[in-house]
Amino acid sequence: MINRMELVGRDEVIKRIFDRISGQDSVSIVGYDGMGKSSLLSYIISNFNKDNTLMIEIFDSEPSTALDFFKTLFDSVEIEIEDNNKIDINLKYQLKEKFSSCRDHEKTTELKKTLNSVFSKLHRQGINTILVIDDFDRMTKCINEGNREDAVENFKFLRNLANNNTIRVRYIVTSKKSIEAISEECTVSGLPGIFNNPIKLELLEITDVKKYILRRLSQYQYRINSYEDELIIRVGGRVPGILKAAVDILIDYKNPEKNKGTSNELNSNNELEFIQEVEKTCDYIFKSYWKCITYEERRLLKHLCCNEDISDIKESLQQVARFSCQDMNLLNEDDTFVSEAFMNYVKKAEVEKDDNPDIKIEEDKYGEQDMQKAIDALKASNDIMRTSFEELWKAYNVAKKVMIEKLAMDEKINVMDFAEREEYNQYISNYFKNQFEKFGMGTDSCELLEGMSVQKVWDRLDTDIREQIIQAELLSDVYRDTGFDQSPSCNPYCTAFEAIINRKAVQPVIKAMQKLHPEYIDNQLKNLGYDKKELSITMMIGEFRRLLQDYHFYIKDNFSNQFTTDPILNVYDFDFFKKFTVIHKIRRKCMHWEDIGEGKKHSLDVKDLDSLRTEMLGIGGISCIEYMLRLADVCETLS
Repeated sequence: MINRMELVGRDEVIKRIFDRISGQDSVSIVGYDGMGKSSLLSYIISNFNKDNTLMIEIFDSEPSTALDFFKTLFDSVEIEIEDNNKIDINLKYQLKEKFSSCRDHEKTTELKKTLNSVFSKLHRQGINTILVIDDFDRMTKCINEGNREDAVENFKFLRNLANNNTIRVRYIVTSKKSIEAISEECTVSGLPGIFNNPIKLELLEITDVKKYILRRLSQYQYRINSYEDELIIRVGGRVPGILKAAVDILIDYKNPEKNKGTSNELNSNNELEFIQEVEKTCDYIFKSYWKCITYEERRLLKHLCCNEDISDIKESLQQVARFSCQDMNLLNEDDTFVSEAFMNYVKKAEVEKDDNPDIKIEEDKYGEQDMQKAIDALKASNDIMRTSFEELWKAYNVAKKVMIEKLAMDEKINVMDFAEREEYNQYISNYFKNQFEKFGMGTDSCELLEGMSVQKVWDRLDTDIREQIIQAELLSDVYRDTGFDQSPSCNPYCTAFEAIINRKAVQPVIKAMQKLHPEYIDNQLKNLGYDKKELSITMMIGEFRRLLQDYHFYIKDNFSNQFTTDPILNVYDFDFFKKFTVIHKIRRKCMHWEDIGEGKKHSLDVKDLDSLRTEMLGIGGISCIEYMLRLADVCETLS
């Protein structure tokens, strides 16, 4: 249980974050101002203690240019290394020399080159690097201010720090919106692909709100009556930042030293004054909300609290605005405000005339009639999707038909000619990710998985991996009928499988091999670029397959008398090998357009997709996931 008061109700979120970090994953925490993102980061930084992990906080909240961003990154890494007392002094001197050798601090290319060299050196010494960035959307805003090509390249640099196996930098970032929503440049760069299943901060449960209120008041031995309790919940709105402000003000009301020797209580006479005080204290939060929302959303909120006329806004746009405000935790499903303090802010806020140039361009381009058709189609699609996912499967076939038609008519897909395949994968997956995030999906079961062998070990998989597999099943069930290349359908399966390998199998297998044949594993790790003393080693699918396959031949060629009794090879048999090989081949095709040997583009069809699902999930046989867990179990007993 977390003892810090400002983190009440966040125990499960913190556990998920620590699990992701320990599993060598990057973490994206999504939530608007007031949801407690910064408090979470502060706790994570203070309480994550591993000798082999360097956690670097990036300080400058909003650098003005892309060059400033990389200078900030450069300086933050240099300062953290110098101040860190767990890094060997000799290594510090070597790294200091690398920083000093940067030839030009006014060129992003030189800064990037030096950073790559430093991160690579840390990785070779068995030190994992985690970059911590609060307000990532604001922090990287400057990267978009150059030309589009430069912006994409800069975001690719951040992505490559995570994907480069000789560096393997990880991230913990917070943002108001999901990473792919930051900008088109960010999405095209493939950067969002390193963040699996963002952790979205939801409103606190009522029980946690009451727990927080009682804890705070008990510090001063103040009592709270039912009227005050109910008012705090209405005003605070289960939003941590607003709740804290409301309780702080309540404590001031009850403090005799601030009230001429008397302890006041809240009642109907001073309720409005109290709400106004909370509104004033939370002004920065409410300004942030107001800045983030659209013209239609502002008009809708004004209508709900002031009964302003919005008949000039089409009903379809009103509905889109309503869904968005609910998703931002500004409105409840019954159209009441989550926080009455924010409602009070909205009453006084001004709505400027909508001068959104993007909308004007669209209207000029397509005309009012075509625009309305597009909006109506979007509304119909969203309504069907909402019904589908809330009912799970009752309306799924209808939703599937709508999505297939929508994607099949997408002209952008038809004309895409990406330089890198993962950009194509990212573009397609964004649509589905947005739907899953918007409507939420259960991870306990999925009808598409019925009859598959993987269900036998389903409970052993981490929640985020189960979510990714279910999302992959839903995506593939729809996308297979579009006629497009199936790489976006195959890729999330492979990503989930790679996560299973690294979280469940890599460490037990390495330890078992070190016990059985240390001469083999030490040489293999060296060939793969790892230090044998490294505590946290992560591998791609191909690397781990190679490790097992080479072990097979090593035992066969050098210890033939042990070949049939070796505990690792008893699990890694021919069936396991065949399934693993199929998955590896499809993974390679997912990640690269070009076949270097033949000089032509790969193409993944439905047959590839079905082969991947058959081998990984177990259709008519044992799943490769089961084999992987069996291997981990056997190796655990050996080590």
